[in-house]
Amino acid sequence: MEFVDKSIGSGRAHNLLVNFLNRCLDKKPYPRDLYDAMKSDIEPDELINPNQDTTYNLLLKWILEESHIKGDGLNNDEGYCCYCMRKIKANDSHSTLEHVIPKSIETEEDYNSYFDVDSELERDENIMTLKTKFFNIRHKQALPCPHNAAYENLVASCDGRLPIGSNNHVCCNGPRDKTKIPPIMFMRNIHNEIEYRTNGRIIWIAGNPDMKVKRERAKIINNVLCLNHDILKCIRGIWYHLATNGLDCKLNDEEKRRVIDTLRPQCKLDSEKEMLQNFLSQTNYWNLLDQYRYFNDVNKFT
Repeated sequence: MEFVDKSIGSGRAHNLLVNFLNRCLDKKPYPRDLYDAMKSDIEPDELINPNQDTTYNLLLKWILEESHIKGDGLNNDEGYCCYCMRKIKANDSHSTLEHVIPKSIETEEDYNSYFDVDSELERDENIMTLKTKFFNIRHKQALPCPHNAAYENLVASCDGRLPIGSNNHVCCNGPRDKTKIPPIMFMRNIHNEIEYRTNGRIIWIAGNPDMKVKRERAKIINNVLCLNHDILKCIRGIWYHLATNGLDCKLNDEEKRRVIDTLRPQCKLDSEKEMLQNFLSQTNYWNLLDQYRYFNDVNKFT
C-alpha cells in the first residue's frame, strides 16, 4: 500500500471542479448527488478536456496518475487501487472514484471525525474550505455536502470484483461501502506500516502496542476491506514465489502446475487449497496476476 499525494494534480483538478460546481449552480433543480452528476457532466473547455470525457472519467484519469510509482511504466490512464494495489484503468468497469469521507455522511460530527487522525486529510483545508465557500453561495441548494465531489476526498479504487468476469465484490470499495475507516492512503508512513507476508497475508502493524488499536486495524484489513480474502492471499503468495525465482506470470500450463504444486503444502485450510487450485484450472484466476504486478518484487514481502 502506498501514500497518495493529493498535491500532485490539485491545480488542474480544482479548476475542473470549480467549473463543474458553477454549472451545477445554474441547474434547476440543483443536483441532489454531486458524485452522480459528475458522471453526466462534460467540461466544454477543450484545453482542459480535449477528449470531452465526463468530469467523472477525467478526474479518475488524473487521480490514477497520482498513484504512479517511479519506474512502474504505467500509462496516463492507468494506476493502482488505493487498497489492494491492483492495476486499474480509467475505462475499466471495476474502476471507481472512492470517497475517503463517504458521500452519504449525514452529520457534522461524523464528518469532522475523519479529521481526528494523523493524516494529510487532517491537515488539508481544501475540503472544508470548499464546503464553507460553497455553502455561503447557495446554502439551501447545496445539500448534500460538496465533499461528494471534493478532489481532496477522492482516490482511485477497484470495486473488488474478483476474479475477472465476476460480479462478486470481495474486497476494497465494494465491501467497504459506507463503513468509517481512517484515511489510510493519506497517512505518510503507511508504506512502512503495511506488511505483506511471504504466505500472502497482509498485516497493518501498529507502532502503538495498544491491543485496541491492533484489533481495530485488523478489523479494517480483514473485515471491512477484506484484503486477506483467499484470492488476494493466493495472488500475493504466487507473486512472491515467482519473484523469488526470477519468474514472470507468463507461464505455460506445466510451469503453472509446478508453481501451484510447490505452494499447495503451505495452505493450512481447505478453502485456501481450493482457491489455489482455481489459479491452475481457471484462466480468469491466473490472468489476475498480470493486474497485480505491483507484487512482482521480493522486497515488498517480509
